Amino acid sequence: MSVWGWIADVRCHSFGAMFDGDIEEAAAEAESILSTIAPGAVCVPQGWDDRIDCLIRLSDGSVVGEMVPLRELTQSRIVAAGERLRQRANGVAVPLVNEVQSPGKFTGLR
Repeated sequence: MSVWGWIADVRCHSFGAMFDGDIEEAAAEAESILSTIAPGAVCVPQGWDDRIDCLIRLSDGSVVGEMVPLRELTQSRIVAAGERLRQRANGVAVPLVNEVQSPGKFTGLR
């Protein structure tokens, strides 16, 4: 594990988040929850900024998402993000919390 991964891991545990392990494992666990609510959504670890980005591709090809700081990484936060992303994917213009401003052309989305 890199130094940054170790720091993110320590921060994840010290903030009392419900996810165990390093940031990559936390993102994978968050994605497993998120994808049951918003099919096709992914979680991308951003260790350099102590956050996980939850993203979904819309029907027009654009990508929207929420930035979830590790200190806020709980099951209820991921569920709420999933509900908002699902609504966005269905064309409902709900506001996102900590919206990713420029996700670009992230190719990891289905």
